[in-house]
Amino acid sequence: MTTRARILNGFAILVVAAAMTLSFAANAGSHHGDKHHGKGKHKRHKPPTFAEVDANSDGFIVAEELYQMHGKRMAARAAEGRKLKNARTPDFEKIDQDGDGKLTAEEFAAHQAECRYAKRPD
Repeated sequence: MTTRARILNGFAILVVAAAMTLSFAANAGSHHGDKHHGKGKHKRHKPPTFAEVDANSDGFIVAEELYQMHGKRMAARAAEGRKLKNARTPDFEKIDQDGDGKLTAEEFAAHQAECRYAKRPD
């Protein structure tokens, strides 16, 4: 390798190292660079309560209310730079066990319990 090639190679290594340092500094404290995910500056999001989803407080959740709450939660996570876990839209028809077009507190609680159980490690 010629002297010029060695100098260019060394310079390229320095540029990559500087870029990595800047990238690390920009992400410092975020969940991407934090070994203790969930213990850093981002708070863990708890599942929404029935009352939070029932926007009009009529004692039932209709599809529009469920989808609006889901969209708000995903937008908040995206704004924080978080991964969009569970970004898929909930299947209202599956959650609505009796098929009446509205969720009761019991149907909503059953859905949340099912989600928690599905996330458990074996």
